[in-house]
Amino acid sequence: MTMPAKQNLEGWQMGGPEQTSIDDQVEVFALRLRRLAVLSANEQRAEFS
Repeated sequence: MTMPAKQNLEGWQMGGPEQTSIDDQVEVFALRLRRLAVLSANEQRAEFS
């Protein structure tokens, strides 16, 4: 059972403690994902060096 992404984002926005635009939330989420990807890539590089 999948819901449309737009519906999920609107529900996420409604449930958020602060009233921010969907664009702001997506931007913050993307930044967190990018930071996690960089961290995990650095860990892997350290393991194999």
